[in-house]
Amino acid sequence: MRVFIDQFCLSNGDDESPKGLTINGKQQVQSVPLLRAAAAGVYPRGNRINTVTFAVTREHASHGAAEGFLFFHAARLPASGNLTFLCEDVDGGAVCYRAEAAAVSSDKGSQLGMTTTHQYTVVCGVISGGELG
Repeated sequence: MRVFIDQFCLSNGDDESPKGLTINGKQQVQSVPLLRAAAAGVYPRGNRINTVTFAVTREHASHGAAEGFLFFHAARLPASGNLTFLCEDVDGGAVCYRAEAAAVSSDKGSQLGMTTTHQYTVVCGVISGGELG
């Protein structure tokens, strides 16, 4: 799976595919006590929010390249943009999912030897798609 915030690549797929992908969705719900009713009324009010969390591990050619990427990536990561997930099959087919006006809530980068790992949390509204990318 490839993941982008606008044109900025968070994951280029293959060996750098997201690990531990989770999507936590919620919406505003209003509960109203009803007069002489056995149960309260529950009304979904929308305002959908999805929190997407995943990690990406990258191998680098040297310790210095890993260190440099850690700082470069932190400096260049956009705060917000359109979030795109491109899910590719081994036979070449692809399905695209998008969320407009997403915000990077947090990112955590770490380095171990020649490997860097970034943990991303992105908050967005409705995720739409399922169409071919």
